[in-house]
Amino acid sequence: MPETIWTVRWPDGREEALYSPSTVVAELFNPGKSYPLADFQTRARIALERASNRVAAKYGFACS
Repeated sequence: MPETIWTVRWPDGREEALYSPSTVVAELFNPGKSYPLADFQTRARIALERASNRVAAKYGFACS
């Protein structure tokens, strides 16, 4: 299962590299697109939950 490091640019211009244990983040985010904070939080929560579920299905335990 390929992991993904993705970069977020926050409203103050800071960039932060984030980790996902799966490529599922690419299903919910488009590079270069801006998202309102609430939408970003919802998408991130869904993406990380799906990634954790994929890890659990493959390895028998979810991400913590």
